[in-house]
Amino acid sequence: MPQSEASVFRVRNFWILLIGTLFSVIGDNAYFTILGWFVLNVTGSQLALGTTMTFAAIPRIVFMLVGGAIADRVSRKLIMSISLSMRAVILVLFALRLITGGAHPSLWMIETMATLFGAIDSFYYPASGSIIQVAVAEPLVSRATSILQTVQQSSTILGPLLAAAYWPCAVMDSCTPPSAPSSPVPR
Repeated sequence: MPQSEASVFRVRNFWILLIGTLFSVIGDNAYFTILGWFVLNVTGSQLALGTTMTFAAIPRIVFMLVGGAIADRVSRKLIMSISLSMRAVILVLFALRLITGGAHPSLWMIETMATLFGAIDSFYYPASGSIIQVAVAEPLVSRATSILQTVQQSSTILGPLLAAAYWPCAVMDSCTPPSAPSSPVPR
């Protein structure tokens, strides 16, 4: 069978990338959903939620071009591995702080975590967006990209759904979803 007719699903590197992408994007979207709920739960402030999400977004905006330039010069696989490991360390340290710290962490701690996570993301996403050319042969790039983008979009939906299932049981000691605000929302 000619290379152009080979199935992308027969390529081991593609499977590794596909499964890694699935878990990474689900995790990212669950993280952002839980982060928002956590900030609202701890502070009760929509302003605090907005500032925390801004602290997560600004490093992504500022460093994304730098991350892309580095991804063009350094192994994309190495960048992705390091950034995934660093994000995991940040989340584990934060989780340990929640488990052992007693009181809720202060807002500055949450915003610091969000800022670090955003900065690391700015290196991960350029590398992950361009690694497909290294993972599969040229004739398979278009098909592989299409499949990866479908998985990414599906994971964008699955992440918040899993967060919604996990949040009440783990954080609020109750397996009921967060309730709607008791006061009516101004129109």
